[in-house]
Amino acid sequence: MMPVLMLRTMQLLCLGLYGLGVAALGGWWSGAVPMWCWRASLAIWAVHGLELVLARRWVALHTGPYWHSVLLTLLFGALHWWPLKTRAEQAPHQDSGQA
Repeated sequence: MMPVLMLRTMQLLCLGLYGLGVAALGGWWSGAVPMWCWRASLAIWAVHGLELVLARRWVALHTGPYWHSVLLTLLFGALHWWPLKTRAEQAPHQDSGQA
């Protein structure tokens, strides 16, 4: 499992890129680099949308509301659902029908 500090750092980097993209879109930052940040933000968000479809089984394992897990997956992608998947794989499986 990924160390928590690394996970949080990568999540902050995602949020930073989104913030730079919004700043470029809002006109608060101009030039070629801001447009690259905006396009990179859109590309990452599209990939996270695809991840949401492909990893819906693990996205549903989130303990909170489902919409919250969807939002976190759109923002962070595998940084959100991969730890859920890992925890589910490490949990002992319960056989139904046996006492």
